Amino acid sequence: MTAIALSSDGTWAAAATGDEAVQVWRLGGANEDTQSDGSRIVPTSVPISALGASHAGGMFATATRQGVLQLWSERGEV
Repeated sequence: MTAIALSSDGTWAAAATGDEAVQVWRLGGANEDTQSDGSRIVPTSVPISALGASHAGGMFATATRQGVLQLWSERGEV
């Protein structure tokens, strides 16, 4: 893992896996949109070097070493 973020309300966490993906966990458990451990894999085009959660909730940001910044919903949508 190269970066970790936790939502301000504590309902989800995200980790940059170092292999062009971010794994997002729904801390309340699994649902129909997630794997059995409550997580979702969000593919990215390059490895992520930084990850941050929005204080307003529901969003996180990823950044690459090349300076590319993307905003995502907690569901993994750009």
